[in-house]
Amino acid sequence: MQENFTVGWGTLALINAAIAQSKNRRGSTWLIASLFLGPVATAILVLLPKYEPTPESIEREHAIERFLKVVNISLVVLVVLAIAIALVKKFWA
Repeated sequence: MQENFTVGWGTLALINAAIAQSKNRRGSTWLIASLFLGPVATAILVLLPKYEPTPESIEREHAIERFLKVVNISLVVLVVLAIAIALVKKFWA
């Protein structure tokens, strides 16, 4: 029974991602939100109007994307450093 529930919830999340993309919204964001909210996310998506970007919102999105790239690169560097430190401690201890 639990497997059916999990498969259904995951399928709903994928459907919500497709609905979000059809409304010019980020499918990946809504996929993750749907994993937590399930049918509530579906209701929110159905009620939301289609997103029409303005020049200001496009510039803001580009600024956010640049910031997130810096954050992602920083996290990758930290993970690589942590792995390197762990390996050095393991083999040089």
